[in-house]
Amino acid sequence: MQDAPKYRRATLVIFGMKQYHKPPPSKELVSKILQIMKDVSSLDVCIDLPYKPNFEALERCYKLTPYRNSNGVMFDTRYINDTSVPMLDKIIFYNKAFKNGLQGTLWRIEATISIANFKALMLPLYEFKEVVDLAKSGKDAIINLGV
Repeated sequence: MQDAPKYRRATLVIFGMKQYHKPPPSKELVSKILQIMKDVSSLDVCIDLPYKPNFEALERCYKLTPYRNSNGVMFDTRYINDTSVPMLDKIIFYNKAFKNGLQGTLWRIEATISIANFKALMLPLYEFKEVVDLAKSGKDAIINLGV
C-alpha cells in the first residue's frame, strides 16, 4: 500500500497521574492506560524530592557517574548507568529547580525502563523503588509517572 504510514512507533506522555490537590484517577482510567501499555516498549518513571538525594547512601550500593559538560565542568547531576537489573537501563539524579529556574529545592530521580515483557515490569519498578528509598533516607517524596 503506497499511502500506508511509515512510522510504527509513537510516544505517549502522561503527566500528573497523581496530583495532590485532586482525587486520584479512576480505576477505569488506570485500567485503560494499562491496556495501552501492553504494547509499550519503554517507560520513564520519575519521582521528585523536595531535598537533595542522599548520594552517600546511594554510592555504597551503586556507581554514580557525575555529569560533566563539554568544558569539563561538573554539575550536581549523577547517573547510574549500570543498574545490574534487567530492563532498568539507567537512573538519573538532577537538580530540577536549577534546570527549570525554580525557587527552592527540587530534585528529580528518573529511570528509563525497557519493556521486553510487560509481565516482567515489576522487577525494574521494584528495584527503582529501592534506589528511591536509599535516596530519600526516610523522607517523604512527590511521585510522578511519565510514560
